[in-house]
Amino acid sequence: MTARWSQPELEGARREGDGLADELAARVLAREREFLDSGRLGYNYLLWAADTLLGAPGLSLVSRSTIATELARYPRELVDYFSPIEVPTWVEPDKLERAATLWEENALAIIGTLYAASLPSCYLLKKGITVLYQTAKLVDHRYVSQRIYETGLFVEAVMSRGGLQVFTDIPKDLSQYVDQGPAPSPPKRYVWGKGFVFARQVRFLHASMRFMLTHPELAAPLGAR
Repeated sequence: MTARWSQPELEGARREGDGLADELAARVLAREREFLDSGRLGYNYLLWAADTLLGAPGLSLVSRSTIATELARYPRELVDYFSPIEVPTWVEPDKLERAATLWEENALAIIGTLYAASLPSCYLLKKGITVLYQTAKLVDHRYVSQRIYETGLFVEAVMSRGGLQVFTDIPKDLSQYVDQGPAPSPPKRYVWGKGFVFARQVRFLHASMRFMLTHPELAAPLGAR
């Protein structure tokens, strides 16, 4: 039988953020000198560029394309946030394909469960909903509808076929494939796709909310400072 987490363990987990996204959000929203030309507007443009590259990744290889030129102006950390990442050995592409099939065959039932049970239950968790409550996004009905809609888009992006796509790099040392050579080490695998980019967007959004709630003086509009 799996032991339950203790209250101290849960309380500690509630105080943990997302190290990667939190650090990036702090740098972008605090508008350090290297981000002065980006800020929120620049970040929104980067999201649009990332979505465009999902449909036409070859544009990033055209040195004179508008996207390649614009991305070159951004801080490396911001651009790399949406780059493919190496996946651990336990990730199985076949299971991702099976999950996509499950989604295609049962999307209506899954969405119904999400909207009728999962989200309402989560929104009733007193200790886990503090940040969302403080944003006041559940007070106005239009924001409730927007959040439900955006959640559906996120689930669709992650669960759709190809939303999380694993691809394998070429081996680092081709000499290992000579018959008399040593056993080749497996090449690295990476993951990308619409679902990956969407998940990164959501992580940054959550990190941004945490930053603005804990640093209201830095999150205020420029003219209000």
